[in-house]
Amino acid sequence: MNTDIEFIEGGVRYRRQILDVEILEGESALSRIFTDIYESLKEKPPKDRFLLVAGCDERKFEEVGGKKIITQLDKLRDESIKTHLLVQEGDTHFIEPAECYRWVPAEIFSQVPNFVYGDKYAIILWGPPVKIIRIHNADIADSYRKQFYAH
Repeated sequence: MNTDIEFIEGGVRYRRQILDVEILEGESALSRIFTDIYESLKEKPPKDRFLLVAGCDERKFEEVGGKKIITQLDKLRDESIKTHLLVQEGDTHFIEPAECYRWVPAEIFSQVPNFVYGDKYAIILWGPPVKIIRIHNADIADSYRKQFYAH
C-alpha cells in the first residue's frame, strides 16, 4: 500500500503536497501543540513515535505550561512516544530522563525552540503572547529532522 497517496474529496493527491500552516496563540498554545503531538504520533508504528525538540530550555516550558506540561509528557510516555532534546551545553535542568538529552555548544544553541514530529514542524515564540507556528508538510519535517540529528 502506498502511504504517500491520500484520498481527498474529488480524487487523490500525494501527501508530500500537503502544506498546512497554523498559528496557535495565547495561554493554551503550548497545551494545544502537545495535544497535536500526541494525536499525530499515537497511532504511528513504534519506530516513528519520536518528538524531537531543539532549542529546549525546560525552565521556560515549565514557566509557561505549569504542571500541565508534566501531565502531557507523561501521556506521551504512556503511548511509548520517545522524546529527544537538544539543550545548551551545561544545562542539567531535565524533565525527561537524562538519556533523552544531548548538549549543543552555546554558540549554536537557539533560544527559539522547535519541534519535529511525524510530518509536522513547529516553532515556539515565547511572546507574550505565546505563539506557535505549526507547519504540516512531510518535506519540511524531514529536512528539520535531518538537521536535528546532524546537530
